[in-house]
This record gives sequence, C-alpha cells and structure tokens, in this order.
Amino acid sequence: MDPGGHYRGIYRHYLQDPEKLGLLRVGDSLIVTVAGTAGCVITSLFATYALSRIKFRFSGFWFGCVMLTMMIPQQVMVVPQYIILKKLHLIDTRTALVLSWFFGGAFFIFLMVQFFRGIPRELDEAAENDGCGKLAILFRIMIPIVKPAIVTSSLCVLLDLAGLFPAPDLYEQWQ
Repeated sequence: MDPGGHYRGIYRHYLQDPEKLGLLRVGDSLIVTVAGTAGCVITSLFATYALSRIKFRFSGFWFGCVMLTMMIPQQVMVVPQYIILKKLHLIDTRTALVLSWFFGGAFFIFLMVQFFRGIPRELDEAAENDGCGKLAILFRIMIPIVKPAIVTSSLCVLLDLAGLFPAPDLYEQWQ
C-alpha cells in the first residue's frame, strides 16, 4: 500500500531506519513489565502460602512485618535499592528494573492472604491425607481456587509497572 504524495517520503524515512520507530524501546518495556509482573506475583504467591497456610513460629509477627512495609513510601526505598543494584553491578541493565519489583508485593501478599484465609483448612488436610506435599497442595488446590486474586494482583502490578516512568532514569548511569 503506497501512501503516495507528501507521505511517501516520511514513510520511506522510517522504513529505512526502524530504530527511529522506537520498537526496540517498546520491546524492552514489554520485557520489563511482563517479567516484573510475573516475578512479583510468583514471589507474593509463595510468601502468601507460607504466611497463611504453613504453621510456624511467629507467623503472625512476620505477616505484621510485611504489612508494616506498606507504610514505607516507595520514594524512601529508592536510594537503598540503587546502592544494592550498584553493588551487584546491575545498573544500566533491564535486570535492575525487573528486580526492583520482583520482591515488592506487600499489598499483593495482603490481598492474597485474605483470599487464602477464606479457604477451608479441611482441603489442606484432605490433600495431606491423600499424600500431597506442601507444593502439590499449593499448585493443585490453592492456585486454581485463588485465580481471581492472582489475576487482580497481576493487573495491579502491571498497571504500577506501566506507569513507572522515573525508574529507568534512576537505574541508568549517564556518561
């Protein structure tokens, strides 16, 4: 399809140099957003299962500590994250952007813990009697039941990551 006339020169210019279209930057954004979303939801899911279903000493205390982290503004965490990423030599990489969200899911842990608490413990006991281990219970019983909470968390993380404009500037070093 030839646009003809005045537009022919503009299209030819962009087709000769695809980097000017910004497709590489869109691809980078997609990689960071998808990886960050998956990482945050997966780590939140494991933490949720441990805090809500596995009985261990001081589990309520640790859940309280996770809830306390929601009171810390994200801006306060920028400098410590930068120092850690610099020591790990991850500045100027996509990995820095992904890791900054990988373990940051206090709200999502809270959301899923409340969902998990609504599931009867008899399901866990029945699965244990049938020979399921903790991971099998999580993957075969819990995850299918809490899919709405997982989808909600995924959408919230996706929106947070998509709207995170300052992060690439924070984790890049300009020469």
